[in-house]
Amino acid sequence: MAAGVRAGDRGRPGLVGEVAEGHGRGDIDAVEVSTDTGVDPAARSWVLADDLDDTALDDPRPVSFLPALDPTIMGWKHRAWYLGPHREPMFDRSGNAGPTVWIGGRAVGAWSQRVGGEVAYRLLEDVARRDVQRIDIAARRLTAWLDGVRVTPRFPTPLARQLASS
Repeated sequence: MAAGVRAGDRGRPGLVGEVAEGHGRGDIDAVEVSTDTGVDPAARSWVLADDLDDTALDDPRPVSFLPALDPTIMGWKHRAWYLGPHREPMFDRSGNAGPTVWIGGRAVGAWSQRVGGEVAYRLLEDVARRDVQRIDIAARRLTAWLDGVRVTPRFPTPLARQLASS
């Protein structure tokens, strides 16, 4: 059985699914919250009680190119709050995530490398023009950093294969 969790100051016991499974022991003082996405209303979301604050979101929102099988995308049972409707093009048939493009805590696209080593990406949802420019800069920086070294996922997603051959 997963570790019991107190639901903040509500005082009622509860289970925190993934958090409890990940830790496996002891009580975690957690509070159930809404992720406000409306995409997966059945998914319960929790934060630690001392993480409830009014911290402003980063602006500009951070841009990240994450590798295949990164724990950020693989580590959650319910993914709709950061993945939206893009599960199919970002995962292979076995459930392995391919390389992803993130902005502000959401997976918004996928990336791969062309034969010559250039990073290519495809956005799967609309993002602001300034964010597209920042994603372009991040792709060029990653290409330069890799310096011709090709990183090839063992089980590429169909979208990663398309991007690599484009």
